[in-house]
Amino acid sequence: MPRKLVPRRYVSATLPPATASGEAAAAWERLLADPARLALLDRPGELLSEYFRERKRSRLGKIVTAANAWPDWCETLVVVASHEDATVGRALFAAAAHPFYNQLSPGGRGGRPQLLFVEPTLDNDVLQGTIDLLRASTEADVPHHRWGLVVVLPESSAEVVATASIFLHTMGNDSSRQFFLSDDSVAESAFTVWQAPTFFHPIALLASSTVGADVVQQLKGAVWFAEQAKQATPAENEAIQLAEFLSHGPTEIVVWHHALKQLACGFAARMRNEIRVIDGCENSARRRLLIADSSIRRLHLVCDAVRRDRLGVIEPISPGETEIAGDGTIERFVPMPQPLVADYDEVRAEEVASGITSAEIRLSRLNDPAIGELCAWLSTVLEIYSFVGTRT
Repeated sequence: MPRKLVPRRYVSATLPPATASGEAAAAWERLLADPARLALLDRPGELLSEYFRERKRSRLGKIVTAANAWPDWCETLVVVASHEDATVGRALFAAAAHPFYNQLSPGGRGGRPQLLFVEPTLDNDVLQGTIDLLRASTEADVPHHRWGLVVVLPESSAEVVATASIFLHTMGNDSSRQFFLSDDSVAESAFTVWQAPTFFHPIALLASSTVGADVVQQLKGAVWFAEQAKQATPAENEAIQLAEFLSHGPTEIVVWHHALKQLACGFAARMRNEIRVIDGCENSARRRLLIADSSIRRLHLVCDAVRRDRLGVIEPISPGETEIAGDGTIERFVPMPQPLVADYDEVRAEEVASGITSAEIRLSRLNDPAIGELCAWLSTVLEIYSFVGTRT
């Protein structure tokens, strides 16, 4: 991969010194010696290289082309996928999109479609409710045909097919509104082998691209991390360090930014050891965190920079300090300090004082390269864990 594709680094880690077990380091060496597993780490770079060579004919190009075309005719996109595939799709969707993306007006979404994830279910009320939602959104100004269907077919796809067939019937089997991520004509059979525990599954890239994120920059961030991990010594390899940290007892991942929550949940759901995800932004959770518990290890995911402008409060006008608001009224708009910084620092200080083993992954800003690097980091830890306990 040419060096010009490597972005700046936005993710940093504060991890305690690696424990002496060395199991994660040994698993990393076995991973590097396994061509199939190594190919998963190299997948972002492979996708980018293919995309820059062939653009629309490449696998990534087909996803980006579809995502760019949907705003012209599609108000809502229904994604039918297995639980595992839907989880990674939701994760990257939540990290890349507005926190209330689906509740925004079409203009607020930039004309992009809503995204509804539907997993195989026997709950008739859920399926009928989804169809009612689709019909309700098209009764007024939008024609009934302005919703599309994406079906993610894993190797064992009977349940997915059964659920998807209900939506196919509802849309009158209109093939022009269907997108199958394992259809040979669409994906050249490449997607059927992407069932590994990675955040760069095609449905995740599709969801991210649909809501307007730059998936090329996300993949560049992932390539940067993979290159650094391969070049680093075991003591400097942050994937090894994080795997070691998580392998020694129950762990809580404390999330201090809404966009990181789904990424943490998707990661925790795939780890074999005991991991819970806690929202540090919730007042009740923050109070509980301040109760020292040295038996619990904690990993904090925190972002220094907010995504948009700072919040503000209106203060009384002082003599000589007047500003004219847009509606002609006199106000003074005072920026608030960065949210949660004081609370986060208080929690960390309490952990240090109480002897709690903790670590942090800190993003200086939340942008596409940072999301990609973090996804690659977590995916690499998952791959390391696939080798923990095995023998060469």
